Amino acid sequence: LEVEEEFDEYAEEFEEHLVRVLDYKLPEVLLHKAQQFPTALHRVVDLGCGTGLCGRALRSGAALGRLVGVDLSACMLARAKQEGGYDELYQR
Repeated sequence: LEVEEEFDEYAEEFEEHLVRVLDYKLPEVLLHKAQQFPTALHRVVDLGCGTGLCGRALRSGAALGRLVGVDLSACMLARAKQEGGYDELYQR
Protein backbone atom coordinates (compact mmCIF):
# COMPACT_ATOMS: atom_id res chain seq x y z
CA LEU A 1 0.00 0.00 0.00
CA GLU A 2 2.90 2.37 0.67
CA VAL A 3 4.09 2.19 -2.97
CA GLU A 4 0.54 2.79 -4.21
CA GLU A 5 0.28 5.90 -2.04
CA GLU A 6 3.62 7.21 -3.30
CA PHE A 7 2.51 6.91 -6.92
CA ASP A 8 -0.90 8.38 -6.13
CA GLU A 9 0.86 11.48 -4.79
CA TYR A 10 3.24 11.56 -7.78
CA ALA A 11 0.53 11.24 -10.47
CA GLU A 12 0.19 14.96 -11.24
CA GLU A 13 3.90 15.50 -11.93
CA PHE A 14 4.71 12.00 -13.21
CA GLU A 15 4.69 12.57 -16.98
CA GLU A 16 6.51 15.87 -16.89
CA HIS A 17 9.22 14.41 -14.67
CA LEU A 18 9.67 11.34 -16.88
CA VAL A 19 9.77 13.23 -20.16
CA ARG A 20 11.53 16.48 -19.25
CA VAL A 21 13.80 15.48 -16.38
CA LEU A 22 14.56 11.83 -17.08
CA ASP A 23 14.34 12.09 -20.90
CA TYR A 24 12.04 9.04 -20.97
CA LYS A 25 11.96 7.52 -24.46
CA LEU A 26 10.19 4.18 -23.91
CA PRO A 27 6.94 5.27 -25.62
CA GLU A 28 8.79 6.07 -28.84
CA VAL A 29 10.84 2.87 -28.65
CA LEU A 30 7.74 0.71 -28.14
CA LEU A 31 5.91 2.43 -30.98
CA HIS A 32 8.85 1.83 -33.32
CA LYS A 33 9.00 -1.86 -32.34
CA ALA A 34 5.21 -2.32 -32.67
CA GLN A 35 5.23 -0.76 -36.14
CA GLN A 36 7.65 -3.46 -37.28
CA PHE A 37 5.12 -6.27 -36.76
CA PRO A 38 3.69 -7.43 -40.10
CA THR A 39 0.17 -7.80 -38.68
CA ALA A 40 -1.91 -6.00 -36.09
CA LEU A 41 -1.28 -6.70 -32.44
CA HIS A 42 -4.59 -8.14 -31.27
CA ARG A 43 -4.22 -7.51 -27.54
CA VAL A 44 -1.57 -5.47 -25.80
CA VAL A 45 -1.31 -5.32 -22.01
CA ASP A 46 0.62 -2.39 -20.58
CA LEU A 47 1.70 -3.47 -17.10
CA GLY A 48 2.57 -0.49 -14.93
CA CYS A 49 0.87 1.82 -17.41
CA GLY A 50 1.03 4.83 -15.10
CA THR A 51 -0.58 7.84 -16.75
CA GLY A 52 -0.62 6.15 -20.14
CA LEU A 53 2.39 7.54 -21.98
CA CYS A 54 3.21 4.24 -23.69
CA GLY A 55 -0.40 3.40 -24.40
CA ARG A 56 -1.04 6.72 -26.10
CA ALA A 57 2.09 6.34 -28.20
CA LEU A 58 1.09 2.84 -29.29
CA ARG A 59 -2.48 3.89 -30.04
CA SER A 60 -1.26 6.84 -32.11
CA GLY A 61 0.73 4.86 -34.63
CA ALA A 62 0.59 1.08 -34.25
CA ALA A 63 -1.99 -1.36 -35.58
CA LEU A 64 -3.65 -2.48 -32.35
CA GLY A 65 -6.71 -4.38 -31.35
CA ARG A 66 -7.44 -4.02 -27.64
CA LEU A 67 -5.13 -2.05 -25.39
CA VAL A 68 -5.34 -2.87 -21.69
CA GLY A 69 -3.59 -0.85 -18.98
CA VAL A 70 -2.81 -2.11 -15.49
CA ASP A 71 -1.36 -0.07 -12.63
CA LEU A 72 -1.41 -0.16 -8.84
CA SER A 73 -2.16 3.55 -8.48
CA ALA A 74 -5.76 4.73 -8.80
CA CYS A 75 -4.57 8.29 -9.43
CA MET A 76 -2.28 7.18 -12.26
CA LEU A 77 -5.16 5.23 -13.81
CA ALA A 78 -7.44 8.25 -13.52
CA ARG A 79 -4.92 10.26 -15.54
CA ALA A 80 -4.60 7.44 -18.09
CA LYS A 81 -8.38 7.34 -18.45
CA GLN A 82 -8.56 11.11 -18.83
CA GLU A 83 -5.86 11.13 -21.52
CA GLY A 84 -7.46 8.23 -23.42
CA GLY A 85 -6.10 5.46 -25.60
CA TYR A 86 -6.91 2.40 -23.51
CA ASP A 87 -9.85 0.08 -24.06
CA GLU A 88 -9.68 -1.18 -20.48
CA LEU A 89 -7.91 -0.05 -17.30
CA TYR A 90 -7.44 -2.13 -14.16
CA GLN A 91 -6.02 -1.41 -10.75
CA ARG A 92 -3.93 -4.30 -9.43
